[in-house]
Amino acid sequence: MRSFAATSESRRAPEPGNASVACDPPEDMAALIRWVLSNPTTLSKVSMRITRFALEHPAEIAMSNGRRVAGLLDVSPSSVTRFAAALGFQNYAELRRFFQREVLKARQTRD
Repeated sequence: MRSFAATSESRRAPEPGNASVACDPPEDMAALIRWVLSNPTTLSKVSMRITRFALEHPAEIAMSNGRRVAGLLDVSPSSVTRFAAALGFQNYAELRRFFQREVLKARQTRD
């Protein structure tokens, strides 16, 4: 399985454009950003659009269901689900909970 947490010689990124390869979900936002930056060809163009939106608007991901995110980005709901799976989450709800935790951590850090 791919991992966001630790890089290891035995672990390898999936083939370019193959966002369906399972991996462990990121531990935190920093791990997510590191993984995306170090694997630029792993995600499809649509998944990269969703990634950019998620990183620029984490609270929107935290508060919205997958259909709303899909509508905001003019992509299919299944694209949003595949995006969550590509990052190692079981489903969009798990990805959403990750963003909820990260948004809460960021707000607590600012206070």
